[in-house]
Amino acid sequence: EFAAVRTLRALRDGNLVSILVADVRAGQIDDFQLRLTDRVDAHQVKWSRHPGSVSYGAFVRDTAKRKRYIRQLAEGWQRLTALHHPQRIVVHFVTNDVTTTSARPKIPRPNKAQDGTAASQTRSFAAFVDEAWRPSVQAARAGSEPDSAVPAAWKNAMAELRSASGLKAATWRRFVADCELEFAVPSQIGRAHV
Repeated sequence: EFAAVRTLRALRDGNLVSILVADVRAGQIDDFQLRLTDRVDAHQVKWSRHPGSVSYGAFVRDTAKRKRYIRQLAEGWQRLTALHHPQRIVVHFVTNDVTTTSARPKIPRPNKAQDGTAASQTRSFAAFVDEAWRPSVQAARAGSEPDSAVPAAWKNAMAELRSASGLKAATWRRFVADCELEFAVPSQIGRAHV
């Protein structure tokens, strides 16, 4: 359903070149790719029958069953960038799950000297995405250093995320500009149009 909606949108926009499904060359970002005239959008889709939540830990820590999501996205982005050079590659983590809103003590806190901003006192993944991730993406897309947009209260958490990606600083800047985290994506079933 998700792939159909994105494909129809690209067809309507007139910029669809091709579609790939389960492309093993993309690593774990292999669910669905849209090759457009100006870029390739690669999607990792995590869909739940009964939506739940996604935590910060799922992005920065491996488990016995899966590699951390930020590393999966970074590795897929690097592979696809090499395969489709010079086209821009945008990787998407797409889920109908929401970001956790409960406070998590495992999200790194700032040092006392750093803590002086109006950033949220809630140490949840939802707060991190709103207050740190999205502003860093906007900064990277504007050509600025993504960390410059991260409030002091989230600097340590962003540094941990960057480290978990396995990317060097210069590569991280480009990756952040080309990484979409899409949470709480609604189902399209039963909608009148797309």
